[in-house]
Amino acid sequence: MTAHFTAVYEGGLLRPSVPLPLEEGTQVEVIVLQSPQGISTPQASDILATIAALPSAVGDPFTSRDHDQVLYGDRGAR
Repeated sequence: MTAHFTAVYEGGLLRPSVPLPLEEGTQVEVIVLQSPQGISTPQASDILATIAALPSAVGDPFTSRDHDQVLYGDRGAR
């Protein structure tokens, strides 16, 4: 099982922010990456939503239909 979650270090123990589906006494491997204070790691869905909300290339003189022209100049126009 692989899980990605945040945790808080309290009293010498790491306390996960979500319940973990593990049997009591299960041994796990832990990699600790300290997050900067006050900054949370963005979720992939949030990043994709931001990209999807970006304006399209409306008014841009170069669009996908001009792909060959942009890359190859007059050689690409057929």
